[in-house]
Amino acid sequence: DVLGYGGHGTIVYKGVVDKRQVAVKRLLKIYASSADREISLLIESDGHPNVVRYFLKEIRGDFVYLALELCDMSLNDLIVCLGKLRNSTKADDFESATRSL
Repeated sequence: DVLGYGGHGTIVYKGVVDKRQVAVKRLLKIYASSADREISLLIESDGHPNVVRYFLKEIRGDFVYLALELCDMSLNDLIVCLGKLRNSTKADDFESATRSL
């Protein structure tokens, strides 16, 4: 399953690592240094509630694969959901309602 597309030929797939559902980000090998930088930033931010977790890096052929935490929804879906929630919820209740997302 393709979850999305990024710049420079990046594709994100749904996958499994050690029986765990993950997002598999596939980058062109020529961007390996960018992948390494992304890994460093993710490791620095590990445990932060608003940052996905990094699990694994693998290089095969012309590609670098990163196994990342699989989110329940895309950022776009979250923005749409919050917009609908904001329109249908009293302003006072909005903050408490969004904590459950």
